[in-house]
Amino acid sequence: MMVGLYILFSVLVGFMAIGRSGGFFLYFILAIVLTPVISLIILIIATPMVVDVDGEPVKKRKRA
Repeated sequence: MMVGLYILFSVLVGFMAIGRSGGFFLYFILAIVLTPVISLIILIIATPMVVDVDGEPVKKRKRA
């Protein structure tokens, strides 16, 4: 039960990292290795989300 919650919170941290530098996979692994709480704090402090004038997240353009 506790392992399931740990994995669930790690996945949630990963989803919160989508659109930021590093992305889902980096912060999911970080949450597994450290703890979801510590990785969430790192996510909030270290990787600010860049938004445009309308408040939408700016996504990187794919190279042609």
